Amino acid sequence: MKIRALSWGCGVQSTTLAVMSALADLDPLDVVITADTGWERAATYEAREFYTAWLQERGVHVEVVSAGNIKQLGAVEHIHMPFFTSNGGPLQRQCTKEFKIIPIKRRLREIAGYDATKPPHPPAGAIELWLGISWDEWERMNQSRVRFMVHRHPLIENKTTRNACIDYLEAHDLPVPVKSACIGCPSRRAPSDG
Repeated sequence: MKIRALSWGCGVQSTTLAVMSALADLDPLDVVITADTGWERAATYEAREFYTAWLQERGVHVEVVSAGNIKQLGAVEHIHMPFFTSNGGPLQRQCTKEFKIIPIKRRLREIAGYDATKPPHPPAGAIELWLGISWDEWERMNQSRVRFMVHRHPLIENKTTRNACIDYLEAHDLPVPVKSACIGCPSRRAPSDG
């Protein structure tokens, strides 16, 4: 049996996918899963709390996973965050992989009935993972690096832009989430608020 999951970043696009599924505008999801880095803006946590309750009221299973607090672990011990050198060049960013992709992948393996990290692996295509990438950012599309997981991009399939996602949420009288990013991320354009 294939597991249909959404990687929920708590931003506009992935939240829209969760809502579309809950309102039967897209296929039903088996799980909406989000990774908590421990250092997001307060508005992101507020959106996660609101939408977790909203989705659960409609029978959608929501899970939060974590690899720890990126502020404590990533910045100090392992340097996963994209720091910049004195000449302005960025160090390689590993935070998304270590604090979001890996914890989500491990939990999905468990949901499929397998050990989080050890063989055997789930069968090929056992998990369909939806990603909230919209039509206007199609270049971010990627394929899964593991055989047991297939990436799906419903917003791209339906040529749905980020602005169309905002319109969809507003049409259903739902709050529009802020763009999610860790507070200390140098890739953020907005000043930190927490």
